[in-house]
Amino acid sequence: MYDCLNCISQKLLNSVVSCLPFCLISLGLPFISLSCVINGYFSAVRKGFKTAISQIVELFIKILSTFFLLHFYPNKNVETICVCLILADVISEVCSCCLLLAFYKIDKSKYCKRSITNLTFKKRILKITFPVCLTSYIRSGLSTVKQFITLDRLVLFGFPYSIALSEYGKINGMTMSVLSFPTVFILSFSNLLIPELARLLTKQYRKRIVMVCQKVFFITSVFAILISIIFFLFANEISLLFFKNLSCNKYIQILSPLILFMYLDIILDSMLKGLNKQFNVMICNILDLLLTIVFLYFLLPVWGLTGYLLTILISEIFNFCVSYFQLYQATGFKMPIFMLSFYLFFLFLGIFKIVTL
Repeated sequence: MYDCLNCISQKLLNSVVSCLPFCLISLGLPFISLSCVINGYFSAVRKGFKTAISQIVELFIKILSTFFLLHFYPNKNVETICVCLILADVISEVCSCCLLLAFYKIDKSKYCKRSITNLTFKKRILKITFPVCLTSYIRSGLSTVKQFITLDRLVLFGFPYSIALSEYGKINGMTMSVLSFPTVFILSFSNLLIPELARLLTKQYRKRIVMVCQKVFFITSVFAILISIIFFLFANEISLLFFKNLSCNKYIQILSPLILFMYLDIILDSMLKGLNKQFNVMICNILDLLLTIVFLYFLLPVWGLTGYLLTILISEIFNFCVSYFQLYQATGFKMPIFMLSFYLFFLFLGIFKIVTL
């Protein structure tokens, strides 16, 4: 295993760091898996606030751990920084998992202890979990390929590896993190949509489902448009606030029109999962990754960072359109014309900013 990880570090990361960060990441994987299962339980029983509490605690511990490790560790080379960041992430995941496990033990005691031995029930569970599990593995593999192919194609464009890694980090690690930060305000109620729509689907309340979709789409669109305008107009100030420099201001402004599609896609995924379309969601994500890899492979050697930004735009629009089409097929929900006009405006604004980079 060590030799395999060392080979990955040498071949794919150009020996910038050793395989130690990979070993540390593996320590946190069991806790991440267990947390995902328990989060699913709390979503099913409509107690998403416990998941929200654990996420807040996890983020708080991650910030403290990162500050402590980076501040007091004497050597600050690239590998040390990577190890500190990953170790802080592992510590926060362990603490979050323990908190969720405690919540689960307390909550479970309120329900009747009854073992389910019905073979039909177990088959129904496997019918859902096995395809989702399989597609999740495929998606994870494709996502890994996407990360590594981006750097290789940027180097082929003419960037030195260090510059390619730096610019990739600015876009993917810094800018996208800032743009995704406001999603904390919609993730909580998007998770609650899953059990609510599942309940309405079971009772065949089709009109009620469409009403919920309309209301959620409108609220999310208004929120996303306001956030997008703020990021577009105050890109310099936001870059200075978070990073103490203007290294990411142009990327924040260029990608801000995509916020509308990013946030709506989160809502669409939750809606489709609540309507028993979770397998379709995973297939959509796999197709999105395949399309992204193809565009990265052909566009980056020719257009460099412009090609990468254009690929992000294509990926977000493709994911949004496919998810909306699935929702329309499942419910008959149609977007109002005025909402569609806003979406087209932000789409053309995003294309214009990328092309004029």
